[in-house]
Amino acid sequence: MVGYRGGGQAGAGGGRAGRAALRAAGLAAGVLALAAAAWAEPREYAIDPAASRFEVHTGTAGLLGGLAHEHTVRAGALQGRVRWDPAAPEQAEVEVTVQARALIVADEGIEERTRQQIAETMRREVLEVERYPLIRFRSRRVVRVGEQLRVSGWLELHGVRREVVVPVALAELPEGALLAEGEFRLRQSEFGIEPYSTALGTIAVADEVAFRFRAVLRARAR
Repeated sequence: MVGYRGGGQAGAGGGRAGRAALRAAGLAAGVLALAAAAWAEPREYAIDPAASRFEVHTGTAGLLGGLAHEHTVRAGALQGRVRWDPAAPEQAEVEVTVQARALIVADEGIEERTRQQIAETMRREVLEVERYPLIRFRSRRVVRVGEQLRVSGWLELHGVRREVVVPVALAELPEGALLAEGEFRLRQSEFGIEPYSTALGTIAVADEVAFRFRAVLRARAR
């Protein structure tokens, strides 16, 4: 009888231990499921200005265009946000704002005085930054095409808003950051900008310009 009672107690203890283990396993599974769901949600990212680069490259035109110089203009003050879910790229959102008066001329091999003169002419006569202080882009549609994304959105420049399509290559970086790179072209005249020219138009900046960017996106705290 003693042996029988002892066996019963052991069996009861084993049953309680088994039920406790099942409850613990269920709780752990629930926690993991919630964590997975949280990480699957879209994340908010902010552009890291110090690690990013937004540039505009201009060509030359005119009868004596060979005497002119190509220019590289760089955004000195920018901010932006990206909402991204790798499982649903079509739901991505992109917003970028650039301070027009903070654009700088990044040409190499020219004197600083010349650089400042070019920048001042660009701000005052070409972009009219006092009237149009901001350059903005806001996405309206994102489509995955092969290994890239095609981001369509509204670009507001010089007081004119037009739709542009931007091809973007997106890659993951350490510590949860993302790298977005791409290039697109547009004509200044489409935004009411008259390309700069001199010498009765024989030396001029080409109407078409290229926008190139390399943006590092840092995940915001949840």
